[in-house]
Amino acid sequence: MKVNYDPDTDSLDIDNPCPWPHEPDTPEDKTSPVTMEHVGVTVATSAWFLASADKADAQAMLELLEDAATRRLALERKQGAGLVAAAADPKAVGQVERQVMAAWLKWYDEAFVSLLTLPAGEASAELRDAVAAARARLKYWPPV
Repeated sequence: MKVNYDPDTDSLDIDNPCPWPHEPDTPEDKTSPVTMEHVGVTVATSAWFLASADKADAQAMLELLEDAATRRLALERKQGAGLVAAAADPKAVGQVERQVMAAWLKWYDEAFVSLLTLPAGEASAELRDAVAAARARLKYWPPV
């Protein structure tokens, strides 16, 4: 197999007449230099954010995370109800769906708590209160 990369168009030209792989995979045929540059920028930006975050950043992340939790849990509830309704064994599928929901609830609860470590230095009382309120809303999900 012959691979030609064009950096101007960020495209690969692969000359491989056989549809079945016959050579070992190599990193060169899986990623482009431009993609790797984008990955590097993303990693550096994330590291910078994590190293310099303040209480306002943590509050903004809490709002984003709580919105994501609300949307994810609503989706899981809707899809889970559909799976249970269509299942040959609704009791067994219902049990699995309860486990899935419990796993998401646990994940989001832990994510909320982790935001207390985001700001450099000590988490403010305001952030601790906001995280506690978000956790309480999560505990009694779904909202009435």
